[in-house]
Amino acid sequence: MFCIPTYWARAANVGHRQGDTVYDHPTPIDAPGTLERTLESFLTLRDHDWSIHLIVSTTTPEIDAIARQRVLNIIHGLPAKLQSTITFAAAAEVEQLQHLLVGTVGFEFLSLVGYPAVRNIGLLAATIAQADPVVMVDDDQVFEDPDFVLKVREGMQWRVGGAPMLGWSGYCPEAHGGYRRVRAWEPWMEFWDKISAQNSAYDALIGVAKPRFKLTPLGFGGCLVLRQALFSTLPFDPNVGRGEDMDYVMNARMFGHPFYLDNQLFMRHLPPPRSHPQWRRFREDMLRFLYQREKLRCQGSSGGTVRLTASDLSPYPGGFLTEELDRMILRASTSLTQQYTAAGDEEGAARSRENLTRAREQRFLQDPFLEFIERVKAWEGLLCVLTQQRQKFQFFLAR
Repeated sequence: MFCIPTYWARAANVGHRQGDTVYDHPTPIDAPGTLERTLESFLTLRDHDWSIHLIVSTTTPEIDAIARQRVLNIIHGLPAKLQSTITFAAAAEVEQLQHLLVGTVGFEFLSLVGYPAVRNIGLLAATIAQADPVVMVDDDQVFEDPDFVLKVREGMQWRVGGAPMLGWSGYCPEAHGGYRRVRAWEPWMEFWDKISAQNSAYDALIGVAKPRFKLTPLGFGGCLVLRQALFSTLPFDPNVGRGEDMDYVMNARMFGHPFYLDNQLFMRHLPPPRSHPQWRRFREDMLRFLYQREKLRCQGSSGGTVRLTASDLSPYPGGFLTEELDRMILRASTSLTQQYTAAGDEEGAARSRENLTRAREQRFLQDPFLEFIERVKAWEGLLCVLTQQRQKFQFFLAR
């Protein structure tokens, strides 16, 4: 099963409002978007033995019905042979699932708010459909390799030390054609050199031809393969915010499941322009790195897991999970504030200063590692119910 989250926002002339969920580039409900292009690219594939499940998420419940209809219109405009492969779940299906499962262990996973929650809804759909594996694909990507499915099947046959792989990632080259990220340089990046760290990791994982499958510190959420034996025991952590793909790799490895990158598996990434200012994107990164670092710090609070350090995840994201992170945030925030001030952007400068304040005041009231372990137990309980009563939940695979 291919699982494709698709994100929708208010009309372009309305834009983002206070309280709306933050996604990188959700499609305005009055814009063409990229989903149709992604779905049409499935026609490139030689192997046709697959299904597609769409997860429809919105930045606000106010547009749920409109977004649902937009997605239905896109599906109905596709060739019939492609339409027949597609199922979907939107707010209405999740609400029905909530109604049936109220009071059930794991009820907190029945949400469409935030990247990890949406990914988990996809895993619930895969559980009901008895899919193995589930391949996570984003709605701003396209297939260019006719043998993509064949390569996934090759991965399913691969053995590492005699054991099958349970989780692996492909990669997502961008419009310029290469796997390396290319971004315009700005002064504040001297203290927050995420691009260089990412490219160093990509060079080692993708640029080096052999072995094809390499143990990886990162994954690409838009090209992620998860076997049932893995996702039935490990959800995406709802607390991480963004970067849920990198966090999933970290969690899998902590729970004793090595994660790999396949340097022959790829999808082209063709995103629209980001709709949020740099200070907000920096804030999302800052908060998730602080959270992941704390989770690494707290691993000793429970046995039965594989203890990881930031160096095990280097150069990325490990380089942002060390004790140096606080100093990096201070210097990058200060530089970004100065950049906004020089440009006469008082709002941007104020928000950038606010980032620094939030980082200084960040406190974890609970042990995030122990909390995640409790979430894992709840997830297993929820999936047990879904598995035992599969026929009852077939509506979640709507056509």
